[in-house]
Amino acid sequence: MSRPTPRSSDDAADVPDAEPTYRVVLFDMDGVLVEGRGADASVHDRALDDALADRELDVDAETRALLSGYEYDTDFATGCRRLGIDPVEFYGLREQYST
Repeated sequence: MSRPTPRSSDDAADVPDAEPTYRVVLFDMDGVLVEGRGADASVHDRALDDALADRELDVDAETRALLSGYEYDTDFATGCRRLGIDPVEFYGLREQYST
């Protein structure tokens, strides 16, 4: 973190024990602090397409529907089991493509 800067040069001269202020930018990309709109659904759809292509997998519509949910849930794990792939690894790959 950068060194604190006084509120103004005049404040620092007038009040020797003045609390410094900090200038920061906070990024909350995962919604831990504030939950926002989230990424557009098309981002996740494209990430799924890219992950499937990366693993050279061709899936039917039903299995794709299981894999297309935003969260890692039982449907996603079921879709992965149908394809014989590790759900944790594939979810990580999909998330990597969505960033």
